[in-house]
Amino acid sequence: MGINCPFCPSPDPSDHLGINLNSNTIKCLRCSTKGTIIRLMMKLLRRSYDDVIKIIEEQAPRQITPKTKSVKWTSPETILPLNTIDGLLPSHRQYLISKNYDPNLIRDKYKIQSIGPVSNGQMENRILIPYIVNNRIVTYTARDISDLSPLRYKACEIEKSIIPIDHLLYNIETVKDVAVIVEGTSDVWRMGDGFVAMGSLVWNAARLLALRHCKRVILMPDSESHAQDIWEVLSYSLTSLISDVQFASLSEGDPGELDAETVRNFRREIFGRIY
Repeated sequence: MGINCPFCPSPDPSDHLGINLNSNTIKCLRCSTKGTIIRLMMKLLRRSYDDVIKIIEEQAPRQITPKTKSVKWTSPETILPLNTIDGLLPSHRQYLISKNYDPNLIRDKYKIQSIGPVSNGQMENRILIPYIVNNRIVTYTARDISDLSPLRYKACEIEKSIIPIDHLLYNIETVKDVAVIVEGTSDVWRMGDGFVAMGSLVWNAARLLALRHCKRVILMPDSESHAQDIWEVLSYSLTSLISDVQFASLSEGDPGELDAETVRNFRREIFGRIY
């Protein structure tokens, strides 16, 4: 089915916005806007992402609310993988050096650890990246250094976390008035304080509210991000809390691949200082 496109910069004279009721996606043949039904509802209703989800759940709970097993997602302590080492193995140090990171700086600032070659839950030989709240590890993700695993990052299971990773933003404790959202934790290592990582493409009220004190939020996806729709939905959601929401585009690569001079220029432009 088609409707007048509300995204077109000038009034749509015909029904150029197509809606696929099977896949719940939209695409305009005139302005090339595409995305999900949720994005369309946010535009038409002028509501945030979470508001639209609530509306859908209230109107059609049986259709969109799956039956899921109840999971206890809090734990008294975060349970680390077997053979987690409070330090960095030589191979992990060499991996960081190969990516132009200073392993001592990253270890000291972000408290990363090594997981030995024998572990549980497919966590072996990964770099453990903790999420720390009030000087306490509340969850973590772990980076594969072989580049052979189908899962480059593997997150702590919900049952083993104090706080689920999808409710947190990595490095949020360094944010003051301005936050820059990037995709991965290694992007934060490159860019420094004031940058936060999504870690996953799940956005919810907990993550959005963590940014509510900001005066400005800048979104910096990878140049070839395959989740552009999610970034656009996020920008709409953030505008319900923050008046100044912008995109910063990279011509190629991702923030974790930038050289030191480019990082300094970015920081100077965004924050008015290098550090």
